[in-house]
Amino acid sequence: MDENTEQAAVEGQRSQDATEVSDSQSDPGQAGDVMLSLEERLRGLQPETLRHRQVMHMIQAERTKRSRAEKLRREQHEQRKILLRNRGVSTQNAELVSSDPEDPIRSPVERDLEHHRQAQKAAQEQARREAASKAFEGA
Repeated sequence: MDENTEQAAVEGQRSQDATEVSDSQSDPGQAGDVMLSLEERLRGLQPETLRHRQVMHMIQAERTKRSRAEKLRREQHEQRKILLRNRGVSTQNAELVSSDPEDPIRSPVERDLEHHRQAQKAAQEQARREAASKAFEGA
């Protein structure tokens, strides 16, 4: 194999590897496939080679990305629970909130939120009446 053919083969493999990884990382449903693919590829490589180190780096980057995403997901879940508690939802019902933000809110939580909205609306109405009464008496 001449030098140009070998270099073209190496460049082709790099391009293919980069395309596979970037394609699979763009779809969150395939995130597990990325790790499996990288780990499988790593098993076929000789230790201490450049390609082995590159794949190890890609695996570490994927693990870091996943841990950050999981941490963010947990923090957002906690923030949703805190927000619900601040709006008058009982702590017990706030714990029922799913960690997936796309899931619908369960009925006890909805009920608590509706009570909070009604109480807030009543307080605003009372404040308007008091302000109107003061304005009428002062005129």
